[in-house]
Amino acid sequence: MSPVVVNRHHYQGKPLPAPNLYIGRGTPLGNPYTVEAFGKKALSLFAVYLWKAVFDRDAAILAALNSIGPSHSLVCSCAPKPCHGDVVLEVWEWLAGKGEW
Repeated sequence: MSPVVVNRHHYQGKPLPAPNLYIGRGTPLGNPYTVEAFGKKALSLFAVYLWKAVFDRDAAILAALNSIGPSHSLVCSCAPKPCHGDVVLEVWEWLAGKGEW
């Protein structure tokens, strides 16, 4: 089992799947690069940002990634469109595969 990315707007008036972790802007796993400012590059910029943070052993990023369990839903605003949540999942799976947790 692996975490999944869900769009919070698809749950208007309904509870989000539990357990969940919000990964929007303002959180350690939020994408600081907006589509409005960076266009299609926002996603690739976030990928570079997140991988660099992991390799630099950024404590807040690693703690947030470590808080994700295999049954978590990662809550954002853009899925199922290409999403920074997909990058978060890729990094999480890589770390989990290395036994980093």
